Amino acid sequence: MFEKLKQCKTLKQIYEVLGNKPFEIVALLIIAIWVILPVIQGISQIEIGFNDNYSLAREYMVMSDYQHNVESLGIFTLEFAIVFLLGRFLLNKGQILKKIKSEPWHFLLLFMLFWACISTALSDDPKTSFFGTDYRFDGLETYFFYAAVYTCTFIIAKSNYRKIILFLFAMVGNVVSILVIMQDAGNEILNQCFQGVRAAMFFQFNHTGYYLNMAIICSMGLYLYESSRKWRIVYLLSMILQIFAILVNSTFGSFLASWCALVMILVFFVRSQGKYSWRMATPIIVVVALCVASYFGYIPTSSGQDMKYNMEMLFDDFFNIVEDNEDADDAGHGRMTLWKQGLKMIPKRPVFGYGPEQMDEELSEIMWVDRPDNEFIQHAIFLGIPGLVFYLSALISLFGHQWREMKRLETTTLIAAGCVIAYLVSAMFGNTMFYTTPYLYMFLAFASGRTKSSS
Repeated sequence: MFEKLKQCKTLKQIYEVLGNKPFEIVALLIIAIWVILPVIQGISQIEIGFNDNYSLAREYMVMSDYQHNVESLGIFTLEFAIVFLLGRFLLNKGQILKKIKSEPWHFLLLFMLFWACISTALSDDPKTSFFGTDYRFDGLETYFFYAAVYTCTFIIAKSNYRKIILFLFAMVGNVVSILVIMQDAGNEILNQCFQGVRAAMFFQFNHTGYYLNMAIICSMGLYLYESSRKWRIVYLLSMILQIFAILVNSTFGSFLASWCALVMILVFFVRSQGKYSWRMATPIIVVVALCVASYFGYIPTSSGQDMKYNMEMLFDDFFNIVEDNEDADDAGHGRMTLWKQGLKMIPKRPVFGYGPEQMDEELSEIMWVDRPDNEFIQHAIFLGIPGLVFYLSALISLFGHQWREMKRLETTTLIAAGCVIAYLVSAMFGNTMFYTTPYLYMFLAFASGRTKSSS
Protein backbone atom coordinates (compact mmCIF):
# COMPACT_ATOMS: atom_id res chain seq x y z
CA MET A 1 0.00 0.00 0.00
CA PHE A 2 2.82 2.43 0.86
CA GLU A 3 4.35 1.99 -2.60
CA LYS A 4 0.99 2.74 -4.21
CA LEU A 5 0.55 5.81 -2.00
CA LYS A 6 3.94 7.15 -3.10
CA GLN A 7 2.76 7.02 -6.69
CA CYS A 8 -0.43 8.99 -6.01
CA LYS A 9 -0.52 12.48 -7.50
CA THR A 10 -3.95 13.65 -6.31
CA LEU A 11 -5.99 13.42 -3.12
CA LYS A 12 -8.57 11.37 -4.95
CA GLN A 13 -5.96 8.75 -5.84
CA ILE A 14 -4.82 8.61 -2.19
CA TYR A 15 -8.37 7.93 -1.02
CA GLU A 16 -8.82 5.29 -3.73
CA VAL A 17 -5.71 3.44 -2.54
CA LEU A 18 -6.64 3.70 1.14
CA GLY A 19 -10.18 2.39 0.71
CA ASN A 20 -12.59 2.14 3.64
CA LYS A 21 -10.81 -0.30 5.94
CA PRO A 22 -8.27 2.07 7.59
CA PHE A 23 -10.98 4.67 8.19
CA GLU A 24 -13.30 2.06 9.71
CA ILE A 25 -10.65 0.80 12.13
CA VAL A 26 -9.71 4.31 13.26
CA ALA A 27 -13.41 5.20 13.62
CA LEU A 28 -13.91 2.08 15.75
CA LEU A 29 -11.10 3.15 18.07
CA ILE A 30 -12.39 6.73 18.33
CA ILE A 31 -15.95 5.69 19.15
CA ALA A 32 -14.69 3.09 21.60
CA ILE A 33 -12.89 5.90 23.47
CA TRP A 34 -16.11 7.93 23.51
CA VAL A 35 -17.93 4.93 24.99
CA ILE A 36 -15.41 4.31 27.77
CA LEU A 37 -14.98 8.04 28.49
CA PRO A 38 -17.30 7.93 31.54
CA VAL A 39 -15.03 5.28 33.10
CA ILE A 40 -11.94 7.36 32.34
CA GLN A 41 -13.65 10.37 33.87
CA GLY A 42 -14.74 8.36 36.90
CA ILE A 43 -11.15 7.34 37.57
CA SER A 44 -10.07 10.97 37.16
CA GLN A 45 -12.73 12.16 39.61
CA ILE A 46 -11.68 9.55 42.19
CA GLU A 47 -8.09 10.74 41.86
CA ILE A 48 -9.15 14.38 42.28
CA GLY A 49 -11.37 13.43 45.23
CA PHE A 50 -8.54 11.69 47.08
CA ASN A 51 -6.22 14.65 46.58
CA ASP A 52 -8.62 17.41 47.54
CA ASN A 53 -11.44 17.69 50.08
CA TYR A 54 -14.83 18.80 48.77
CA SER A 55 -14.87 22.45 47.79
CA LEU A 56 -16.25 24.68 45.08
CA ALA A 57 -12.77 24.76 43.57
CA ARG A 58 -12.73 20.95 43.31
CA GLU A 59 -16.23 20.92 41.84
CA TYR A 60 -15.11 23.38 39.18
CA MET A 61 -11.99 21.28 38.57
CA VAL A 62 -14.10 18.15 37.97
CA MET A 63 -16.44 19.96 35.58
CA SER A 64 -13.56 21.53 33.68
CA ASP A 65 -11.73 18.20 33.48
CA TYR A 66 -14.72 16.41 31.91
CA GLN A 67 -15.36 19.28 29.51
CA HIS A 68 -11.68 19.41 28.55
CA ASN A 69 -11.66 15.66 27.83
CA VAL A 70 -14.80 15.91 25.69
CA GLU A 71 -13.43 18.95 23.83
CA SER A 72 -10.07 17.29 23.12
CA LEU A 73 -11.70 14.08 21.92
CA GLY A 74 -14.34 16.08 20.05
CA ILE A 75 -11.78 18.10 18.12
CA PHE A 76 -9.88 14.96 17.12
CA THR A 77 -13.13 13.24 16.11
CA LEU A 78 -14.16 16.28 14.06
CA GLU A 79 -10.81 16.45 12.26
CA PHE A 80 -11.00 12.76 11.39
CA ALA A 81 -14.61 13.11 10.21
CA ILE A 82 -13.66 16.02 7.93
CA VAL A 83 -10.80 13.99 6.40
CA PHE A 84 -13.16 11.08 5.77
CA LEU A 85 -15.96 13.23 4.32
CA LEU A 86 -13.51 14.97 2.00
CA GLY A 87 -12.56 11.58 0.60
CA ARG A 88 -16.20 10.52 0.19
CA PHE A 89 -16.90 13.75 -1.64
CA LEU A 90 -13.96 13.31 -4.02
CA LEU A 91 -14.87 9.72 -4.78
CA ASN A 92 -18.66 10.04 -4.88
CA LYS A 93 -19.49 13.66 -5.67
CA GLY A 94 -21.65 12.53 -8.55
CA GLN A 95 -23.80 10.47 -6.18
CA ILE A 96 -24.74 13.23 -3.72
CA LEU A 97 -28.17 13.93 -5.21
CA LYS A 98 -28.92 10.22 -5.20
CA LYS A 99 -27.95 9.99 -1.53
CA ILE A 100 -30.10 12.99 -0.63
CA LYS A 101 -33.06 11.17 -2.14
CA SER A 102 -32.34 7.72 -0.68
CA GLU A 103 -31.03 8.76 2.77
CA PRO A 104 -32.37 12.28 3.44
CA TRP A 105 -31.91 12.12 7.23
CA HIS A 106 -28.14 12.68 6.98
CA PHE A 107 -28.67 15.91 5.08
CA LEU A 108 -31.56 17.08 7.24
CA LEU A 109 -29.30 16.79 10.27
CA LEU A 110 -26.64 18.69 8.30
CA PHE A 111 -29.19 21.43 7.54
CA MET A 112 -29.99 21.59 11.27
CA LEU A 113 -26.30 22.12 12.01
CA PHE A 114 -26.09 24.81 9.32
CA TRP A 115 -29.16 26.51 10.80
CA ALA A 116 -27.50 26.39 14.23
CA CYS A 117 -24.55 28.30 12.73
CA ILE A 118 -26.88 31.08 11.59
CA SER A 119 -28.69 31.10 14.95
CA THR A 120 -25.34 31.44 16.71
CA ALA A 121 -24.25 34.31 14.48
CA LEU A 122 -27.54 36.15 15.14
CA SER A 123 -27.54 35.44 18.88
CA ASP A 124 -27.47 38.28 21.40
CA ASP A 125 -24.44 36.53 22.92
CA PRO A 126 -22.59 34.70 20.12
CA LYS A 127 -19.68 33.74 22.38
CA THR A 128 -21.87 31.79 24.81
CA SER A 129 -23.89 30.36 21.92
CA PHE A 130 -20.69 29.02 20.40
CA PHE A 131 -18.89 27.70 23.49
CA GLY A 132 -21.89 26.99 25.70
CA THR A 133 -22.29 27.79 29.38
CA ASP A 134 -19.71 26.87 32.02
CA TYR A 135 -21.97 24.07 33.27
CA ARG A 136 -23.56 22.53 30.19
CA PHE A 137 -20.80 23.13 27.59
CA ASP A 138 -23.44 22.62 24.91
CA GLY A 139 -23.00 25.37 22.34
CA LEU A 140 -22.37 25.28 18.60
CA GLU A 141 -18.84 23.95 19.08
CA THR A 142 -20.27 20.90 20.85
CA TYR A 143 -22.91 20.48 18.12
CA PHE A 144 -20.04 19.95 15.68
CA PHE A 145 -18.67 17.28 18.01
CA TYR A 146 -22.06 15.51 17.94
CA ALA A 147 -21.99 15.63 14.14
CA ALA A 148 -18.47 14.19 14.15
CA VAL A 149 -19.53 11.34 16.46
CA TYR A 150 -22.43 10.62 14.11
CA THR A 151 -20.12 10.57 11.09
CA CYS A 152 -17.46 8.37 12.71
CA THR A 153 -20.03 5.92 14.00
CA PHE A 154 -21.64 5.65 10.57
CA ILE A 155 -18.24 4.70 9.11
CA ILE A 156 -18.31 1.52 11.23
CA ALA A 157 -20.15 -0.85 8.90
CA LYS A 158 -18.96 -4.31 9.98
CA SER A 159 -21.48 -5.98 12.25
CA ASN A 160 -18.86 -7.40 14.63
CA TYR A 161 -17.27 -3.95 15.05
CA ARG A 162 -20.65 -2.41 15.79
CA LYS A 163 -21.38 -5.13 18.31
CA ILE A 164 -18.10 -4.34 20.10
CA ILE A 165 -19.31 -0.77 20.61
CA LEU A 166 -22.70 -1.92 21.90
CA PHE A 167 -21.01 -4.43 24.22
CA LEU A 168 -18.70 -1.74 25.61
CA PHE A 169 -21.62 0.62 26.16
CA ALA A 170 -23.54 -2.04 28.09
CA MET A 171 -20.50 -2.84 30.23
CA VAL A 172 -19.82 0.82 31.01
CA GLY A 173 -23.49 1.02 31.95
CA ASN A 174 -22.77 -1.69 34.52
CA VAL A 175 -19.92 0.36 35.98
CA VAL A 176 -22.17 3.43 36.25
CA SER A 177 -24.89 1.29 37.85
CA ILE A 178 -22.58 -0.12 40.50
CA LEU A 179 -21.31 3.36 41.38
CA VAL A 180 -24.86 4.72 41.69
CA ILE A 181 -25.91 1.85 43.98
CA MET A 182 -22.78 2.18 46.12
CA GLN A 183 -23.22 5.95 46.39
CA ASP A 184 -26.82 5.59 47.46
CA ALA A 185 -25.81 2.99 50.05
CA GLY A 186 -23.70 5.70 51.69
CA ASN A 187 -20.20 4.82 50.52
CA GLU A 188 -18.22 7.72 51.97
CA ILE A 189 -15.27 7.41 49.60
CA LEU A 190 -17.42 7.58 46.47
CA ASN A 191 -19.58 10.37 47.85
CA GLN A 192 -16.40 12.31 48.55
CA CYS A 193 -15.13 11.77 45.01
CA PHE A 194 -18.37 12.27 43.05
CA GLN A 195 -20.14 15.59 43.39
CA GLY A 196 -23.68 14.48 42.52
CA VAL A 197 -25.95 12.35 44.73
CA ARG A 198 -26.78 9.07 42.91
CA ALA A 199 -25.01 10.54 39.87
CA ALA A 200 -21.68 8.63 39.67
CA MET A 201 -19.31 10.53 37.37
CA PHE A 202 -22.05 12.77 35.93
CA PHE A 203 -22.89 16.19 37.37
CA GLN A 204 -26.51 15.50 38.31
CA PHE A 205 -28.58 12.38 38.96
CA ASN A 206 -31.04 13.14 36.13
CA HIS A 207 -28.17 13.05 33.65
CA THR A 208 -27.18 9.64 34.99
CA GLY A 209 -30.77 8.58 34.38
CA TYR A 210 -30.50 9.64 30.72
CA TYR A 211 -27.41 7.46 30.38
CA LEU A 212 -28.79 4.42 32.23
CA ASN A 213 -31.96 4.61 30.14
CA MET A 214 -29.93 3.97 26.97
CA ALA A 215 -27.75 1.33 28.67
CA ILE A 216 -30.83 -0.65 29.75
CA ILE A 217 -32.20 -0.83 26.21
CA CYS A 218 -28.75 -1.65 24.83
CA SER A 219 -28.49 -4.61 27.23
CA MET A 220 -32.05 -5.69 26.41
CA GLY A 221 -31.32 -5.64 22.70
CA LEU A 222 -28.08 -7.57 23.06
CA TYR A 223 -29.95 -10.15 25.16
CA LEU A 224 -32.76 -10.54 22.62
CA TYR A 225 -30.51 -11.06 19.61
CA GLU A 226 -27.65 -13.00 21.23
CA SER A 227 -27.32 -16.64 20.13
CA SER A 228 -24.85 -17.71 22.81
CA ARG A 229 -26.49 -18.79 26.08
CA LYS A 230 -23.45 -17.67 28.09
CA TRP A 231 -23.57 -14.13 26.72
CA ARG A 232 -27.36 -13.99 27.08
CA ILE A 233 -26.85 -14.55 30.81
CA VAL A 234 -24.29 -11.72 30.88
CA TYR A 235 -26.68 -9.33 29.15
CA LEU A 236 -29.60 -10.44 31.34
CA LEU A 237 -27.59 -9.72 34.49
CA SER A 238 -26.56 -6.37 33.02
CA MET A 239 -30.18 -5.52 32.37
CA ILE A 240 -31.20 -6.44 35.93
CA LEU A 241 -28.34 -4.41 37.42
CA GLN A 242 -29.08 -1.34 35.30
CA ILE A 243 -32.82 -1.36 35.98
CA PHE A 244 -32.11 -1.76 39.69
CA ALA A 245 -29.71 1.20 39.45
CA ILE A 246 -32.16 3.49 37.63
CA LEU A 247 -34.76 2.73 40.31
CA VAL A 248 -32.20 3.69 42.95
CA ASN A 249 -31.28 6.74 40.89
CA SER A 250 -35.01 7.61 40.70
CA THR A 251 -35.10 9.48 37.40
CA PHE A 252 -38.67 8.49 36.65
CA GLY A 253 -38.90 10.21 33.27
CA SER A 254 -35.96 8.19 31.97
CA PHE A 255 -37.40 4.96 33.36
CA LEU A 256 -40.73 5.69 31.65
CA ALA A 257 -38.71 6.09 28.47
CA SER A 258 -37.19 2.65 29.05
CA TRP A 259 -40.70 1.17 29.22
CA CYS A 260 -41.63 2.76 25.88
CA ALA A 261 -38.38 1.65 24.27
CA LEU A 262 -38.88 -1.89 25.64
CA VAL A 263 -42.20 -2.12 23.82
CA MET A 264 -40.65 -0.84 20.59
CA ILE A 265 -37.61 -3.09 20.70
CA LEU A 266 -39.92 -6.10 21.15
CA VAL A 267 -41.94 -4.89 18.15
CA PHE A 268 -38.69 -4.60 16.17
CA PHE A 269 -37.73 -8.12 17.22
CA VAL A 270 -41.02 -9.64 16.02
CA ARG A 271 -41.04 -7.65 12.77
CA SER A 272 -37.43 -8.48 11.93
CA GLN A 273 -37.59 -12.15 12.94
CA GLY A 274 -41.10 -12.76 11.64
CA LYS A 275 -42.02 -14.71 14.78
CA TYR A 276 -42.44 -14.54 18.53
CA SER A 277 -39.94 -16.03 20.97
CA TRP A 278 -40.02 -17.04 24.64
CA ARG A 279 -37.01 -14.77 25.01
CA MET A 280 -39.26 -11.72 24.63
CA ALA A 281 -40.94 -12.45 27.96
CA THR A 282 -37.72 -12.14 29.98
CA PRO A 283 -37.25 -8.32 29.77
CA ILE A 284 -40.93 -7.82 30.60
CA ILE A 285 -40.69 -10.10 33.64
CA VAL A 286 -37.53 -8.34 34.84
CA VAL A 287 -39.03 -4.85 34.50
CA VAL A 288 -42.31 -5.83 36.17
CA ALA A 289 -40.60 -7.72 39.00
CA LEU A 290 -38.21 -4.88 39.82
CA CYS A 291 -40.98 -2.28 39.59
CA VAL A 292 -43.09 -4.30 42.03
CA ALA A 293 -40.09 -4.67 44.35
CA SER A 294 -39.56 -0.90 44.25
CA TYR A 295 -43.26 -0.23 44.77
CA PHE A 296 -43.24 -2.23 48.02
CA GLY A 297 -40.03 -0.62 49.22
CA TYR A 298 -37.59 -3.48 48.61
CA ILE A 299 -35.30 -1.35 46.43
CA PRO A 300 -33.90 1.44 48.63
CA THR A 301 -33.29 4.95 47.35
CA SER A 302 -32.10 7.91 49.39
CA SER A 303 -34.41 10.16 47.34
CA GLY A 304 -37.43 8.56 49.00
CA GLN A 305 -39.03 8.45 45.54
CA ASP A 306 -39.65 4.75 44.97
CA MET A 307 -42.06 3.37 42.38
CA LYS A 308 -45.06 3.84 44.68
CA TYR A 309 -44.25 7.52 45.14
CA ASN A 310 -43.60 8.04 41.40
CA MET A 311 -46.78 6.27 40.30
CA GLU A 312 -48.88 8.28 42.75
CA MET A 313 -47.24 11.48 41.52
CA LEU A 314 -47.87 10.46 37.91
CA PHE A 315 -51.59 9.92 38.49
CA ASP A 316 -51.89 13.10 40.57
CA ASP A 317 -50.20 15.10 37.81
CA PHE A 318 -52.45 13.53 35.19
CA PHE A 319 -55.66 14.43 37.00
CA ASN A 320 -54.38 17.93 37.84
CA ILE A 321 -53.69 18.55 34.15
CA VAL A 322 -57.05 17.12 33.04
CA GLU A 323 -58.88 19.24 35.61
CA ASP A 324 -56.61 22.23 34.83
CA ASN A 325 -56.53 23.15 38.50
CA GLU A 326 -54.04 25.32 40.38
CA ASP A 327 -51.61 22.43 40.83
CA ALA A 328 -51.38 21.65 37.11
CA ASP A 329 -48.30 23.84 36.61
CA ASP A 330 -46.44 21.77 39.20
CA ALA A 331 -46.80 18.59 37.12
CA GLY A 332 -43.58 16.71 36.52
CA HIS A 333 -41.82 18.42 39.44
CA GLY A 334 -42.68 21.80 37.92
CA ARG A 335 -41.84 20.91 34.33
CA MET A 336 -45.24 22.07 33.15
CA THR A 337 -44.26 25.63 34.12
CA LEU A 338 -40.98 25.29 32.22
CA TRP A 339 -42.74 23.95 29.13
CA LYS A 340 -45.35 26.70 29.13
CA GLN A 341 -42.74 29.42 29.47
CA GLY A 342 -40.63 27.79 26.80
CA LEU A 343 -43.54 27.59 24.35
CA LYS A 344 -44.22 31.29 24.90
CA MET A 345 -40.66 32.09 23.78
CA ILE A 346 -40.86 30.36 20.40
CA PRO A 347 -43.26 32.83 18.66
CA LYS A 348 -41.06 35.77 19.66
CA ARG A 349 -38.18 34.46 17.53
CA PRO A 350 -39.68 31.72 15.37
CA VAL A 351 -37.18 31.58 12.49
CA PHE A 352 -33.64 31.51 13.90
CA GLY A 353 -34.47 31.33 17.60
CA TYR A 354 -32.36 32.90 20.32
CA GLY A 355 -29.21 30.93 19.53
CA PRO A 356 -27.78 27.94 21.46
CA GLU A 357 -27.86 28.42 25.24
CA GLN A 358 -30.01 31.56 24.95
CA MET A 359 -33.60 32.17 26.07
CA ASP A 360 -35.95 35.10 26.37
CA GLU A 361 -34.77 37.08 29.38
CA GLU A 362 -38.20 38.27 30.53
CA LEU A 363 -40.03 34.96 30.13
CA SER A 364 -37.27 32.95 31.80
CA GLU A 365 -37.39 35.01 35.00
CA ILE A 366 -39.80 32.63 36.71
CA MET A 367 -37.85 29.55 35.53
CA TRP A 368 -35.41 28.09 38.05
CA VAL A 369 -33.23 26.42 35.39
CA ASP A 370 -31.69 27.58 32.12
CA ARG A 371 -33.51 25.01 29.98
CA PRO A 372 -37.20 24.13 29.42
CA ASP A 373 -36.58 20.47 30.41
CA ASN A 374 -37.80 19.30 27.00
CA GLU A 375 -35.27 18.94 24.21
CA PHE A 376 -37.79 19.48 21.43
CA ILE A 377 -38.97 22.78 22.91
CA GLN A 378 -35.29 23.59 23.55
CA HIS A 379 -34.39 23.12 19.88
CA ALA A 380 -37.23 25.42 18.82
CA ILE A 381 -36.13 28.08 21.32
CA PHE A 382 -32.45 27.89 20.44
CA LEU A 383 -32.65 27.25 16.67
CA GLY A 384 -36.14 28.40 15.72
CA ILE A 385 -38.96 26.34 14.26
CA PRO A 386 -36.96 25.41 11.11
CA GLY A 387 -34.22 23.90 13.28
CA LEU A 388 -36.75 21.71 15.07
CA VAL A 389 -38.41 20.79 11.75
CA PHE A 390 -35.07 19.64 10.31
CA TYR A 391 -34.49 17.50 13.40
CA LEU A 392 -37.96 15.92 13.45
CA SER A 393 -37.92 15.39 9.68
CA ALA A 394 -34.61 13.54 9.97
CA LEU A 395 -35.98 11.26 12.69
CA ILE A 396 -39.29 10.60 10.91
CA SER A 397 -37.71 9.92 7.51
CA LEU A 398 -35.18 7.56 9.10
CA PHE A 399 -37.85 5.68 11.05
CA GLY A 400 -40.11 5.34 8.00
CA HIS A 401 -37.30 4.00 5.80
CA GLN A 402 -35.94 1.55 8.38
CA TRP A 403 -39.42 0.31 9.28
CA ARG A 404 -40.01 -0.71 5.67
CA GLU A 405 -36.60 -2.38 5.45
CA MET A 406 -36.63 -3.92 8.93
CA LYS A 407 -36.38 -7.55 7.87
CA ARG A 408 -33.12 -6.79 6.05
CA LEU A 409 -31.48 -4.73 8.79
CA GLU A 410 -28.56 -5.86 10.94
CA THR A 411 -29.43 -6.70 14.54
CA THR A 412 -27.07 -3.97 15.73
CA THR A 413 -29.14 -1.45 13.76
CA LEU A 414 -32.31 -2.60 15.52
CA ILE A 415 -30.71 -2.48 18.98
CA ALA A 416 -29.43 1.04 18.33
CA ALA A 417 -32.89 2.09 17.12
CA GLY A 418 -34.30 1.00 20.48
CA CYS A 419 -31.68 3.11 22.26
CA VAL A 420 -32.59 6.12 20.10
CA ILE A 421 -36.26 5.76 21.03
CA ALA A 422 -35.29 5.46 24.70
CA TYR A 423 -33.32 8.71 24.49
CA LEU A 424 -36.01 10.58 22.53
CA VAL A 425 -38.79 9.71 24.99
CA SER A 426 -36.53 10.70 27.87
CA ALA A 427 -35.74 13.92 25.99
CA MET A 428 -39.33 15.03 26.51
CA PHE A 429 -38.43 15.48 30.18
CA GLY A 430 -34.75 16.37 29.95
CA ASN A 431 -31.95 18.46 28.49
CA THR A 432 -29.01 17.97 26.18
CA MET A 433 -25.66 17.64 27.97
CA PHE A 434 -22.18 17.46 26.49
CA TYR A 435 -21.52 14.03 28.03
CA THR A 436 -24.84 12.25 27.29
CA THR A 437 -26.02 13.67 23.94
CA PRO A 438 -23.02 12.26 21.98
CA TYR A 439 -24.45 8.79 22.62
CA LEU A 440 -27.75 9.76 21.00
CA TYR A 441 -25.84 10.57 17.81
CA MET A 442 -23.76 7.41 18.13
CA PHE A 443 -26.89 5.25 18.32
CA LEU A 444 -28.61 7.35 15.67
CA ALA A 445 -25.75 6.61 13.26
CA PHE A 446 -25.99 2.88 13.99
CA ALA A 447 -29.77 3.08 13.57
CA SER A 448 -29.12 4.66 10.14
CA GLY A 449 -27.29 1.51 9.07
CA ARG A 450 -27.93 0.27 5.56
CA THR A 451 -29.55 -3.07 4.82
CA LYS A 452 -27.45 -6.24 4.63
CA SER A 453 -27.58 -6.25 0.85
CA SER A 454 -26.53 -2.62 0.39
CA SER A 455 -23.96 -2.16 3.18
